Amino acid sequence: MTVIYRDIDMQLKEADNEHQKPEIRCPGVRVGEIIDTPVTPVLYST
Repeated sequence: MTVIYRDIDMQLKEADNEHQKPEIRCPGVRVGEIIDTPVTPVLYST
C-alpha cells in the first residue's frame, strides 16, 4: 500500500503523458478543480 500526501487545495493538472490517467486517480475531477474524491481523502487537517 502506498500513501501519497497532498495539499488540501491541490488542483488536478493536465496529464504530461498517457500513463497519468486522471479517471483512475481522481474520478470525476476535471482539470483545474480541487482534488476531493472518496479515493483521495483528507488524512489530516489542522
